[in-house]
Amino acid sequence: MNRELRFSNFDDAIKELEKLNSSKVKTTGRWSFYQIMNHCAEYIEYSMKGFPYSNLFLFFFRIVWGRVKLKKILAQGYIETGQTNPFAPRLREDGDEQKAMQRLKNAIDEFLEYQGEFAVHPEFNKMDRSEWELFHAYYLANHLSFVHIVDSDEPVVDPERSEKVEQIKEELLKNMSTRMGQKEEDQEDVNPIVEEEKPETTQTAEAPKVEEEQESTEEATEETVDEDKEESKPVSAEDKMPDATEPVLAVAETPKEQKPIAKKKAVTKKKAVGKKKAVSKKKTATKKKAASKKKAVGKKKAVSKKKIATKKKAASKKKAVGKKKAVSKKKTATKKKAVTKKKVAN
Repeated sequence: MNRELRFSNFDDAIKELEKLNSSKVKTTGRWSFYQIMNHCAEYIEYSMKGFPYSNLFLFFFRIVWGRVKLKKILAQGYIETGQTNPFAPRLREDGDEQKAMQRLKNAIDEFLEYQGEFAVHPEFNKMDRSEWELFHAYYLANHLSFVHIVDSDEPVVDPERSEKVEQIKEELLKNMSTRMGQKEEDQEDVNPIVEEEKPETTQTAEAPKVEEEQESTEEATEETVDEDKEESKPVSAEDKMPDATEPVLAVAETPKEQKPIAKKKAVTKKKAVGKKKAVSKKKTATKKKAASKKKAVGKKKAVSKKKIATKKKAASKKKAVGKKKAVSKKKTATKKKAVTKKKVAN
């Protein structure tokens, strides 16, 4: 959430900076007030000393599209928010706000006194002094619109972040409800088995009553213990429930017994994902090898073609030289014949 802030020159920006400096402020968005001031000061300094990323866009792009965009910004009198900067900091960082404020004011003063040639903007190409001053004023208004004066200790709420938080909460609640439903279904699957075996547990529940009636003698207690053991043997062998209170525990422990199954499923899913990744890596490796082989074959073919061409040229040159020699030999032979004929005639 940002304010509707508009500057037409550096004076408006300095007034706003003094107002923010004399009060408690909060920022909405990713950057702190310290980062915003440092960024704006750095941008003004780059306009005089040169941008480190001046070759971000091509020359033709800067002249055509960049100049059209700059004219639009200067005509409307502000820079729209939401534009990305790949060289901007990604994480929030706090620091000495007074130093950052002083750096920004010094950069503005240096710009106003600057008489040299301005740097080439990486997106809008060359700009004159008036264009640079307006652009810096709009740039400061854009970034300072995310700084808010806070009268109380309550933080400024960003609606975009609150919406995201609510969406995350809804997703978490849905996931929790689905998980609880699955657990209830699992418990319903287990409960009928426990209810069918209740007649056996009633016999074990009667054992404590017999023990209370025969507490007078030690022999009676031993007999009752033996009877409890004998009665609990079949139940413990089948369902591991020696006492009447343990069926509830068995029902509570069934979801814990099913946790290893979920873990096994997660492990199998991880294995499947790992296999898919391995297969994709192998495919990419084979594709790369095939491409490299094709390149090597292409280079060899090109070299062989060059060699054949050079051989053909050499053969054609030899043929031409041979023809010339044959012609010269014929000429010399005809001359010799003519000379001999003259001698014979004389």
